[in-house]
Amino acid sequence: MAALVARWGAAVDADHALVTLVGARHRVVLPLADDLTFGDLLAMVGWSGGVPGAVLVGGYGGAWLPWGQVAGVPVTDGHLRAVGASLGAGVVAPLVPPACGVHETARLLSYLAASSARQCGPCLFGLPALAGIVTSLAAGHASRADLRQLDRFASEVAGRGACHHPDGAVRMVRSALAVFGAEIDRHSRGWCCGRRPPGVLPVPLRRTP
Repeated sequence: MAALVARWGAAVDADHALVTLVGARHRVVLPLADDLTFGDLLAMVGWSGGVPGAVLVGGYGGAWLPWGQVAGVPVTDGHLRAVGASLGAGVVAPLVPPACGVHETARLLSYLAASSARQCGPCLFGLPALAGIVTSLAAGHASRADLRQLDRFASEVAGRGACHHPDGAVRMVRSALAVFGAEIDRHSRGWCCGRRPPGVLPVPLRRTP
């Protein structure tokens, strides 16, 4: 907190929640005032990545939201609940061009699948199955039948894990299907955008045995 006071001064209040704004060039912890909007967050850090197409709210197990829907919305759980999301882990990750939401979702979902405790069916089998379909979709190799299977797998995984790890993964996938619908449709017809810049959210490198 002392570091935040030194940086933001009077903008910091002990009663304010904190949020981490994540981007390819930004990893900044910010204090939240009651009326601070998502657009204000970007302005506070001098955001230079361009206008986001979407934003992942709540971290790895959060939800994708269209930027145009939330740019002027205050960053509070109350306002986010109205659009089907929450602050969750307190991470806000704008997705800016040329990043592809389908590739980003596949990348994060693969990480979540590899990070599970593998102690229940949804984590051991469900998450890898979901990750496999989304990864194929990102590469332009998945079909509409695969999309139907993705929806079925998500329904079978949600709410059935020994913990909420798989629930967060399903939340992110379902929000991606809603927000990136146009791109997902093109990917499912064999088109690959080819946009694979560094991911928005940092993912640790996998260790080899």
